[in-house]
Amino acid sequence: MKAVNKISQILAIVFSAAAVIFFFLPFAEVKAASGDYTFIGAQLCFGTKLEGLKNLAQSSQILFCFILSVISVLFAGLTFKFKKIRYWAPAVALTAAIYMLVITLSRPGMFVDYRPLMLTEPVTYTIFVLLTTLALFAGAIFSACHLFVDDLIMVREGKAKKTIL
Repeated sequence: MKAVNKISQILAIVFSAAAVIFFFLPFAEVKAASGDYTFIGAQLCFGTKLEGLKNLAQSSQILFCFILSVISVLFAGLTFKFKKIRYWAPAVALTAAIYMLVITLSRPGMFVDYRPLMLTEPVTYTIFVLLTTLALFAGAIFSACHLFVDDLIMVREGKAKKTIL
């Protein structure tokens, strides 16, 4: 049972970290009259400058999801040292996953600033947006699994007087 607990704890960290890494891969493709552009998630979070054009604005929604993803990695990692954080890790990871799901299912033009460009086709998301969402959900699931298995271990060892749902 303790092995399952550690494996779920490590997988929660791995999937949450993978979600953060996906933010540094291509997120959106824009086909404009001046050429084709591919924006990574970090450019959408923090804004970017295109040659000869104005700066693209940052997407506060994608930035918020990025911050939640980083916090979920921190909480998942800190569960090795601090037991009380294990309750926050699945909550933050699930919040980030749901928020990223909303971004994934919505129209890409809502979260990608394309105003300085004359579009020839609508903005499209790449597969990494969906992979980020799936990684965040997997991180939330493994964080919750760690929480429940850890509670089960504590009850079986008699260290805690609580009931498990």
